[in-house]
Amino acid sequence: EMLISVALGQVLSLLVCGIGLTSKYLSEDFHANTPVFQSFLNYILLFLVYTTTLAVRQ
Repeated sequence: EMLISVALGQVLSLLVCGIGLTSKYLSEDFHANTPVFQSFLNYILLFLVYTTTLAVRQ
């Protein structure tokens, strides 16, 4: 169970890193300033991962 928790934490870290890189790419190359939308995606990903984990545990 501890290994699964660590693995999920690493997956979330990769997702957050990917969102950060995507935000940088969007702002530099396309001059898109959409911080609210990008934060919203981050919270949606967190919701999906943790809700799935809770559903599997029960």
